[in-house]
Amino acid sequence: MGFDVNDFGGGKNAGAGNVIYPVPADFSDSLASFPVTIAGLQAYAKNGFAVLRLQASIGCRWLNLFIVNNAYGTTSAAVGVSVWVDGAFLAQVEPTEVSAINTYRVALDGAAHVVEIVEGYTQFLTQGGFVYAVSSEGGPVATLPNPSVSRRLVVYGDSIGHGHAASPPTQNGWGGLIRATYPGRVSVEGWRSLYDDTGQAGAVGIGSIAALAQRLCGLFFGATICDLWDEISFNDYYPGNHQWSAADYGAALGQLYDTIHAIHPSAHIYSQTAIVTTYSGTNGFGNVLDDYRAQKIAVSAARPGWVTTVDGTALMTTAGLSADTIHPSTAGHATLAASIRAVLGY
Repeated sequence: MGFDVNDFGGGKNAGAGNVIYPVPADFSDSLASFPVTIAGLQAYAKNGFAVLRLQASIGCRWLNLFIVNNAYGTTSAAVGVSVWVDGAFLAQVEPTEVSAINTYRVALDGAAHVVEIVEGYTQFLTQGGFVYAVSSEGGPVATLPNPSVSRRLVVYGDSIGHGHAASPPTQNGWGGLIRATYPGRVSVEGWRSLYDDTGQAGAVGIGSIAALAQRLCGLFFGATICDLWDEISFNDYYPGNHQWSAADYGAALGQLYDTIHAIHPSAHIYSQTAIVTTYSGTNGFGNVLDDYRAQKIAVSAARPGWVTTVDGTALMTTAGLSADTIHPSTAGHATLAASIRAVLGY
């Protein structure tokens, strides 16, 4: 069809058209969130994979994407935004300037298409990459509502859930791979830690267990079959940024699961322990990663029927790790996605 993406660099106007400004706060597969101001422009802090769905009309030949980020000063896949046309991946565009307008042109063929623009790394209320406006040339575009589907999967995870170290993350991270094949819709609340999201001292996340549970359940959007895949734990343990003891982590995790169950009794939680890593070390609380795995196993086992324990160390091998020995490589994310599909049964 002749689709392509051109980078017009920071601050350059890619063309006039029907402008959607600002991008609506209620992205598809996402929840309305708080505005952030970057380079004097209002964008929205979303969950990890925020999806803006657009209907490009007959005659539309170009979409112009205006993207800002406040996280990295150089090109970074972590704050990249991917473009999908009729469910097929087109490209990931990666801002090259921080706190500035980064503009990209997406060529279409003049036929009607559903275009999905997927934001990658977006930490709640803090930093990330954001689409703040879209314009069209040759024909109008319209925002599409959040699709009503019978099955939804919500991923609650850290940088591994976001797809870090895959190339590019929003396509070839395991969350993106699951999204492309899942028989329903997928939302990813990524690049998180449980500590940050539960209102602990100095935390920068969602703010409380109750608010976190409400947010995760809200991402089910009324679907009949609702699954939550929880892979949180490494950031709560990591010695370089350790946040709380394994025991405190386990206690908060149990409270989170119970609160989710009270809000949405039919939701099923897949409680995944940390994946394999050759990284080891004792954190400031005297705990190793296996202590956090043990807490997750115990919390899950105490809630049979609606929580399934998933052994993260069995989902892939160390051969699939990237150079940092913590995150999967692109190939490792593919293995991880295949293993998770098998657990989810599709």
